[in-house]
Amino acid sequence: MAELRGDALRERHTPTTARGRATRERILDAAAGLILQRGVAAVTLDEVERAAEVGRSRLYHYFDDRDDVIRSVVRATVDTVLAAQEPLLQEVGSLAGIDRWFDAIVANGTRQDAGGRLRDRLVGRPAQRPGRPHPTGVRGRL
Repeated sequence: MAELRGDALRERHTPTTARGRATRERILDAAAGLILQRGVAAVTLDEVERAAEVGRSRLYHYFDDRDDVIRSVVRATVDTVLAAQEPLLQEVGSLAGIDRWFDAIVANGTRQDAGGRLRDRLVGRPAQRPGRPHPTGVRGRL
């Protein structure tokens, strides 16, 4: 049902005060951390409440249900990643450049999570191809 209302739903759940924005952000951060640790399927609203230190009524003030929380985490994550990548993507001038950009993202994910768990969740498998080392940096190599 939440998907049918789109932008109107997001507007209703957008806090108008700094305190409200901080609370909603704390809920999203807590949910994102739990998703990273345990995976989407294992995360419950009870756990999100405890991790964010909010009650159920506060959670439902900003989100319709568990699916709305998950969609909001995904939306916020995508927005953050795209905003960070936009300047780099403007430097990409060829298909080979896109390939190097993608490899750099995967390499960065691997560095941030030495066990590769984050990379595996985002990509599904290591992206390194036989005979091609991961780049150590992004700028200047695109």
